[in-house]
Formats: sequence, C-alpha cells, structure tokens
Amino acid sequence: MEIDKFDLDMLREVANVGAGNAASALSVMTGQSVDIRVPTCDLLTYPQMAERLGGADSIMLAMLVKISGDVDGFVLFMQRLAQARETMRTLAGMELPEGDLNIASYEPMREVANILVGTYISSIAEMAGLSIIPSVPEITIDMAMAIMNVPVLLYGEVSDEVLMMEAEFLGFSRNMNGAFYLVPTPESLDILKRALLGNL
Repeated sequence: MEIDKFDLDMLREVANVGAGNAASALSVMTGQSVDIRVPTCDLLTYPQMAERLGGADSIMLAMLVKISGDVDGFVLFMQRLAQARETMRTLAGMELPEGDLNIASYEPMREVANILVGTYISSIAEMAGLSIIPSVPEITIDMAMAIMNVPVLLYGEVSDEVLMMEAEFLGFSRNMNGAFYLVPTPESLDILKRALLGNL
C-alpha cells in the first residue's frame, strides 16, 4: 500500500502527539521547559536519509529500537554528534570533548531514547488501537550511511523507504535537532495505515 500526502499529514499529527508527551517527560527529567515539535514527515530512501542528515559521511549518534507485536520493524532516533553533545550537556550536565567517539560516554542518551521513542510509539499504538512493543535502545556512533545498514544487518530486509519525522527540541538554552525514522516492514506499514484510518 502506498503512502500519499494525506497519510504523511496524518502520521505527522500522530508524531506531534507523541512529541508533546515526550516533551512533558523531558521537562520533568530536566526541570526545564521543553517543547518538541515535528515539522515534517517524509517518505525517503536510505540515500536520501543520509543526505538529509548532512551527507553519507556525517558522524551521527543513533539509538536503534526494534518494535514488535502488531507492527514489526524498528525506530531510529539520530542526531549529529555535535547536537548529541549539546543534548548530553543540557540533559545530563556532562561536557563531552569534541570528537569523543566513545559510546560509553553517551550512555545517558539511552534513557533519552527510551522517553522519546517510547512515548512516540505509545502514541501511535494508542491512536491506532494496536499493540507495539519497543526493545531496549541500542546505541551506535558511525557515519550516517553506515548506520543505515545496521538495522538491515540486525533484523533483515524491511523496506526500501522509511518514514522520517524530523524533531525540533525547543526551550533549552540552545535548540537541538534530531530525527525519528520509523521503518516498519511493508506488511506492518499496511496494518498501521489501515488501523489509523479505522479500516482494520
């Protein structure tokens, strides 16, 4: 089943609900006013994803969450490394040196991913009336295009195209940007679309 502009608008609104819930959770976690909005929702190929992130060679921090239940696939939450360092400074009070590629240094981001991805998935599941179960996030640091290959290596072929929800973090001392990538299997994408439209 193909995704059209109406579907993308609908999915963006779902993502905005999840982002609002995540912002509330992060506000409690940090004691700061936090707002997250999802301005765009696009259907992209893997090379287009890498290009949108600044090029295939851009160094990224990625949190990978497998989803199962009524919808199978995975969710990626990705930030450029400079943005990830700013997130660490703001949320965890940790100053990391530029160029730090030690995954252990970014371990607190696992909880951030739990909040962001968990609330996003919960919002989709509630609105669609589906059971979607997220795994514990896996963290990796690599070039953007290399990260695109990780889910395929871990979980097998899923889809040639992915749903990208850009995320803007507002209200911190500095704004931070990231992106969600929802990559369901083709069968699960069909289930998700029909569920959101009430056609299951």
